[in-house]
Amino acid sequence: MHFVGTSDIDLVILNRADSLLRFEVARTGRSVYESAPGVFAEFCSLALRQHQDSRVLYRAMDRYLERALRKVPEGG
Repeated sequence: MHFVGTSDIDLVILNRADSLLRFEVARTGRSVYESAPGVFAEFCSLALRQHQDSRVLYRAMDRYLERALRKVPEGG
């Protein structure tokens, strides 16, 4: 993979990837192909917004699990 300067590449079809992987690609990845200029930037914008929206749900799930775990007797 001479054109990207490394042979350490993970190739992913992003429209089939889960939201966490899309977020990581948007945060740290580089596009090696776009069907049109700006498509990767649009993808990154959407992935970051979706991740931000999901954080509210993740926090609520964490609070629920913490409360549920407090109710479980030790060793049970």
